[in-house]
Amino acid sequence: MHIFLRKRTAEKERADMGGKHDFDLAVIGGGPGGYVAAIRAAQLGARVALAERLHLGGVCTNIGCIPTKVLTHAARLMLQQGRLGEFGLGVGEVSLDCGKLGARRDEVVKKLRAGVETLLKSNKVELVRGTASFEDEHTLSVKGDKESVKLGAEKIIIASGSAPVELPVARFDGKRVIESAAAVRMNELPQSILIVGAGYIGCEFAGIFSAFGVEVTLVELKERILPEMDVDCGREVLKSLKKQGVKVMTSTSLEKLSKPKGALKAVLSSGEELSFPKMLVCVGRRPVSEGMGLERIGVKTGKHGAIVVNEHMQTSLPHVYAVGDVTGGMMLAHVASREGVVAAAHATGTITARMSHRVVPACAFTVPEVATVGMTEERARQEVGEVIVKKFPMRVLGKAHVDGETEGFVKLVARAGTGEVLGVHIAAAEASSMIAEAALAMELEATAEELAETIHAHPTMPEGLHEAAEGVLGLAVNWAG
Repeated sequence: MHIFLRKRTAEKERADMGGKHDFDLAVIGGGPGGYVAAIRAAQLGARVALAERLHLGGVCTNIGCIPTKVLTHAARLMLQQGRLGEFGLGVGEVSLDCGKLGARRDEVVKKLRAGVETLLKSNKVELVRGTASFEDEHTLSVKGDKESVKLGAEKIIIASGSAPVELPVARFDGKRVIESAAAVRMNELPQSILIVGAGYIGCEFAGIFSAFGVEVTLVELKERILPEMDVDCGREVLKSLKKQGVKVMTSTSLEKLSKPKGALKAVLSSGEELSFPKMLVCVGRRPVSEGMGLERIGVKTGKHGAIVVNEHMQTSLPHVYAVGDVTGGMMLAHVASREGVVAAAHATGTITARMSHRVVPACAFTVPEVATVGMTEERARQEVGEVIVKKFPMRVLGKAHVDGETEGFVKLVARAGTGEVLGVHIAAAEASSMIAEAALAMELEATAEELAETIHAHPTMPEGLHEAAEGVLGLAVNWAG
């Protein structure tokens, strides 16, 4: 349904409500799920309030996606400066000023956080500062620093986010045993660091710290790094990390940790004992649903406190919705935002609004970048059966040579017979941008033939997707596909 039709539907529903509450909708949490939901509901004609206990923008803007990418970009520049001679450039030795980098990180976060507040104001969303909890099914108590206020709303969206998972043997102390939020805020670097967990967060930080001159050891319980992503992508990142000097230990767990003066002593499942000044633990995140009084109103939760929702993002109480990390699903900012849009549309009267997780791109800002959407090769073979898989090497691409970024590949998984694109997995420079085309192709249920027939600009990195599609057809021109 088009936006203007949704708005008309929402305005009718608001009139039907009869003004029984101060607000048509109240939102708990101002992260990428909550603030997007609030703004969209306001655009559709609802009177909206948003309660936020800390900073607008949530984990993503303040301690996650945005500040880590400031560090990632600086790390890449550090790595690239060692190759400037290849391009005929000569400069003096590049050094890292942690204070200036930290100031840039904070300035970027400040600007984006302020931008969220401006958007809320311009859409007439009432912002209430404080911690929200349910008094009853339609009333929130928001406790601020000085006073508490009550918000009555016909419908409520919970977007309370997630928190890092702790290891029983390595509790966070904020100084020596830290989680990602503390890592991104560090303005002084340790000589060495042990990173436990080699998902996308652990691998990103391993690359950052290594580029900045820190001795890094990366430990992963599972048999490979980036275990939730394509296996070939993981291998490409592993090769790069080892080239940077990162010590990677898979199929390994942290068994014991002691804290003698001035050091951490870790005992691994391999029997190896290691000593480090700092340890970063990034083994996952858990939904934040406690303390809101959900049990008081009967909202059902599941594993690890995740709020159970349906395809409309409704909880066990139809007028209460939940979006983002608190639902325990795919903990990605862009997923939270889309779920917020769906919840807002449904809450304001668009009963056809449904959330689909069929096509969700995900990125790891490693070196090289990894981006993925759809089925992995392994899953496709299990669920679909006969598939065609082609992996186009970036070293064949003209633009990759121009930029000096010849590592990596574009991997396309297609259904045999029809050529329907089932998954795309990229490990290469600009992967995070290239994956958008692949996601659109999958959303439109495009085939490899349709991708191959789409003219791509030359010379560009996205030509890699075009070349992989031609490979699926057995008609590769520029490589032995």
